[in-house]
Amino acid sequence: MGFHAANLNSVAGVAHNFGTVNEVGRPSDLFYCSQQNSSTVIEIGKTHPTGIIVGDAVFTRTTRPIGIITADCLPILLTSSSEPFVAVIHAGWKGLFSGIIRNSVEAYRGAGVTLRDLKLAIGPSIGPCCYEVRPPLIEAIEDKDGNLWRGKKAPWAPHSNELPHPLNKDSMCLDLKLYCCYLLDQEGLNCSQIELVDTCTYCSDIKLGSYRRRNHNSEEKTFQYSWIKLSDR
Repeated sequence: MGFHAANLNSVAGVAHNFGTVNEVGRPSDLFYCSQQNSSTVIEIGKTHPTGIIVGDAVFTRTTRPIGIITADCLPILLTSSSEPFVAVIHAGWKGLFSGIIRNSVEAYRGAGVTLRDLKLAIGPSIGPCCYEVRPPLIEAIEDKDGNLWRGKKAPWAPHSNELPHPLNKDSMCLDLKLYCCYLLDQEGLNCSQIELVDTCTYCSDIKLGSYRRRNHNSEEKTFQYSWIKLSDR
């Protein structure tokens, strides 16, 4: 049993799931990329080979299910309320920083997708409660994108003593979802189009794989699939 977003459920002819570890029932013909934390976006058809093509964002107008694999990064699923279209984005800080959101939206626009009709959901990911990063990363993010949140809440905060595994007293806590939302807003997708699944992969009791947690606790390697598909019409 995974997670579902109400805004995606509201679109007829679309099925989706933010999965958990070892969850059964994902589509057998699922397409996913060879993910590299890149800013590469691809459009696929029904016959592209899965797990080989390098990229971190996929979209299609076919009925083939498309998905992404995560273990702390953002799993982002999209569809349209007005046309047959689904998309997925795998976004960690590297992808967000290098332009995966802008490149994705530009690809949709180039394919003739009506942006105002998009509905987007961001699934379970590591939260600011647990995502500790070093100051140089925050400085780089501020230099590049800080203008997006001037006068608003920044997507980072000083070190919290409640971090499960604090490593450095001068570290910061990064909010990937909030950072992503600012980037989406910059590209013309407003908050009414976005739904967030507010579950942290690191500290949730639910069975979710976390890259950072397994490094801290010597756990086995686990991850989850998130997917979306158009129904046969």
